Amino acid sequence: MPELMKICQKLAPMLKITPKEVWDLMDIELSIQLDKPQIDVLRLDEILYRDEPDDNGKSSAELVLEKYGQETLDYIQTLI
Repeated sequence: MPELMKICQKLAPMLKITPKEVWDLMDIELSIQLDKPQIDVLRLDEILYRDEPDDNGKSSAELVLEKYGQETLDYIQTLI
């Protein structure tokens, strides 16, 4: 899916990870079924919380906003 590759290229620098790691975040089956790119939120949480052993009850959205900014949060929300 070329569209997924474009998303990986765009989101990788936003999350400071590689395009391959972004590809691993994508829910490929669901993306195909819905014909719309979808992120696997559980995998996203793994990335967000791996560096946050004490998350202080923060939501995933709060962590994305805090670590990567509003633009990244807005973009991710279009993929969920």
